[in-house]
Amino acid sequence: MPKVNSVIVDEKGDLQVEFSCYEGTACRVEEDKLRRALAELGLAVQVEWLKPKSPQQIEAETMKERGRADRKVVKYER
Repeated sequence: MPKVNSVIVDEKGDLQVEFSCYEGTACRVEEDKLRRALAELGLAVQVEWLKPKSPQQIEAETMKERGRADRKVVKYER
């Protein structure tokens, strides 16, 4: 199941980041990687709040991704 990092930057320059389909604390590793990559660009990121996902949310994401893996993707060209 693919892992997904969603980043939204608002008009004030604030970031909202969501890590999906990670198990355990693996998302913390990805957060650290993102923070370092932004620091290399000269952007200092400070966490104002963190909302961990519930086990039910994580399970729902996992089931959703498993369902997508069963689908066949067909590319059409004109």
